Amino acid sequence: DNLSFEASPEEGKTFSFSCNTTWEITTSESWIKCDKTSGGEAISTTVGSTIAVSVDEIQTDVPREAIIYISAENGAKQKQMTVKQEGKKIELSVSPKKFEVKAVGEDKILQITCNADWQIEFDNELFLCDVTSGTGSRDVNITCLPNNQSKERTVTLKVTSGIQDIQRDTITFVQEAATPPDLTEFEIIESSIKKNEATFKLRFNTMFPLSEYGVYYSKNSSLNNPTKASVEETVSGATEVEYTLTGLESMTTYYVYGFIHNTVGDSDTKDRIVIEFTTAGVKPSDDDNPTPNLSRKKK
Repeated sequence: DNLSFEASPEEGKTFSFSCNTTWEITTSESWIKCDKTSGGEAISTTVGSTIAVSVDEIQTDVPREAIIYISAENGAKQKQMTVKQEGKKIELSVSPKKFEVKAVGEDKILQITCNADWQIEFDNELFLCDVTSGTGSRDVNITCLPNNQSKERTVTLKVTSGIQDIQRDTITFVQEAATPPDLTEFEIIESSIKKNEATFKLRFNTMFPLSEYGVYYSKNSSLNNPTKASVEETVSGATEVEYTLTGLESMTTYYVYGFIHNTVGDSDTKDRIVIEFTTAGVKPSDDDNPTPNLSRKKK
């Protein structure tokens, strides 16, 4: 005998049997529920029993079936009832189907509407999802990781449902290109100018933390082949740094421009701000010894 159910049954079904001893009902599948699993008495009188059977809603498009066993005399006698359930017709949709994402990365909410099991598929490491599979409709939080490249990138992920008749929706993420850090202001701290050093202030805008900053300097105003001086350290959450240039010669004029660097690249030096300054010191007078480490002989 058989009991047949739809994918989303609204009500259960029954079957009846007669037995003149104790009996037990078993099944190996948890999706089948029987209102009675044992009964009867150890007497010769035959008693009829009616069992109400219900099944869980199926969450795939693959039909399933299982057997209910009615056993008596400790399993010595047994009858079977086959339970069949048809597969579900999958309905799947997602919203929105396209996201515009900032280069620094951001969180997006994807709405999945589905009447069955579903999975999220992606073949890259550009996303972090709070869940990658589920049943029924729900919102999924998707973290889009930063794009530190100077090119816009387009990536996709897919939501699928079904086994025999697979339904699939594709979501496109267009992430803007990263821009190099922008050095907006570069100035010298006048009070910091000494014989052998000077300190500069660099103000900037950046999408990503700085990894290096400093200056290029030269004694030549053309700044051909300037010397680079910098410090490599991570600067996050700031818009201003100071850099002290050391090892300079006293009473010497220098030409300096600043730079900053992060994972995207260097700040633009085409419209660089060049500072001209002269280190501190006093030129020797006619009565001074130009080489103090040497002594003069008295006449």
